[in-house]
Amino acid sequence: MTLDSKIIHYHVLKSKKNIKTGSKFETWGAVVDLNKKAFKHQGFQKSLRFQGTLETDGVGVSIIKQNTDTSRKSPKPNTEKKVDGNQTEHIEGLGQADLKSTEGKCVLIDPGRRDLMYCMKETSTVEEKQTLIFTKNNRSKCSRHFRYLRKRTQPFVVQKVEVILSRSESNSVNLKKFVQYIKTRALVKTLCTNIMETRQQSLKKYISLNSNLTF
Repeated sequence: MTLDSKIIHYHVLKSKKNIKTGSKFETWGAVVDLNKKAFKHQGFQKSLRFQGTLETDGVGVSIIKQNTDTSRKSPKPNTEKKVDGNQTEHIEGLGQADLKSTEGKCVLIDPGRRDLMYCMKETSTVEEKQTLIFTKNNRSKCSRHFRYLRKRTQPFVVQKVEVILSRSESNSVNLKKFVQYIKTRALVKTLCTNIMETRQQSLKKYISLNSNLTF
């Protein structure tokens, strides 16, 4: 648990007044003796100092010392935002001459839609729409389709191995159940190794037969 000056002010001292800026040491001084050795400055040139934060587990206490002052609102630097001349301008900020130079090169994308991609060609009209829409549902359907297709095209031996492994608990903390899973996995490992070797041989044979293909 972390204790700071605000927690001490409201929950330990039970004060209902707003805590004043810069009064954290005054607040801490009301509950602890800041002159004790544990609160003294440490480190190179005494740069590590207590800045009003403690951590405790209810038994022991850790005094946090830092080499920078802490405040809830850090001052904002008064630096002007640099304008990058190479930054691409938004289409709404372009002039008429720049807009005319983009004719025939635009693809309009609507960022307000919940689609992964919604594009409209600039020659699209109300009567003849030219759009491309790819939604999250489309992606889910594609992923689900390929997942089911992969399962259907699996060899019967692979399907059988998956069924056997599914009967064992791989994440069990029970020693007997986990040992049983290891034995089952070792049993089916030989079958899986034979399948991989067969697939590699088939791939090598396919490559050798089609080695004259040009890409």
